[in-house]
Amino acid sequence: MINKRRLAIGLKKLEDTNSNIADFKIKITELQPQLKEKNEKIIESLVIVDAETKQANEKERIVSEQEYNLQGIMEETEKIANEAAAELAKATPLVEKAVSQ
Repeated sequence: MINKRRLAIGLKKLEDTNSNIADFKIKITELQPQLKEKNEKIIESLVIVDAETKQANEKERIVSEQEYNLQGIMEETEKIANEAAAELAKATPLVEKAVSQ
């Protein structure tokens, strides 16, 4: 009697489990198109992100190169300005002397 009851309970649990599995299979089958669509969108997004990253890296490289070139130009300009200031400092007393005579 107890064994029959245990067997009946076990069979009921197996039936419930099989029913749940069948429901899950149906849900999984129903979700497949959505999963596929979302996966495709993710792949498209990754392609876009990759392309944008490459563009950003290229722009960063160009900006760094321009920054480096500008730094060189600024240093050269400062050097020329310092030389001009030194020449002006030498010439100013001579000009003042010539004007005062």
